[in-house]
Amino acid sequence: MWHPADWSMRGKKLGKRMVSKLLDRAREQGCYKVILDCKEHNIGFYTSCGFKVKDAQMSCYFSEVVCKSTSWDTAAARAQADISLGDSLVMTSLRADHFHQGFAGLLEQLTSVGELSEDMYRARLAELQNSMDALMFVIEDTSLHRVVGVGTLLIEHKFIHSAGRCGHIEDIVVDCSQRGRGLGKKMVTHLKKVARLTGCYKAILNCTQQNVPFYEKCGFVETGVSMALYLT
Repeated sequence: MWHPADWSMRGKKLGKRMVSKLLDRAREQGCYKVILDCKEHNIGFYTSCGFKVKDAQMSCYFSEVVCKSTSWDTAAARAQADISLGDSLVMTSLRADHFHQGFAGLLEQLTSVGELSEDMYRARLAELQNSMDALMFVIEDTSLHRVVGVGTLLIEHKFIHSAGRCGHIEDIVVDCSQRGRGLGKKMVTHLKKVARLTGCYKAILNCTQQNVPFYEKCGFVETGVSMALYLT
């Protein structure tokens, strides 16, 4: 989210009007919630706009940008090649057949999934595959034909940082039967690598305070707070 940067215009509630307009736009697009990251001194402003503090914001800055050209989508496609993790585990892009390999059930270990028919799954998967702005990966146990890990990288195209890109890591979950094997860290490490390869200058994510130590081990530092406003 964005608010006016011109100091001479502050105090005229333009920031609040901008946030309200963006919320209206989110509703029109069918969003069930809007999230933002901010510094602690801005919490009061966003609270007045209806947001509530939810999680910690974590960031990882990359020392150099690998892909600065407009061919970032080609880099994204290359980054989706399968990677063997050993013990019949493979890091791979989300596919249509993963619907029957426990994908929705795994997400239920993270949050409420709600209704998700196979037709709905395939339609959303097609959207993801066509956009290249949302890259979803799974860890598949090929011996059991089961999805045991999930993670998503959203690529945001910005004007700041010389028209740079920012990677948003979302929806990290490992099956409860597979935890303690380092699969969560492998997923986060992979998403960081893909973010860097696609030209992102940083990767960010939101997490609960209890998960901050885990993400610190993955190379992230706490840089702010995440706030949320549910629209439905």
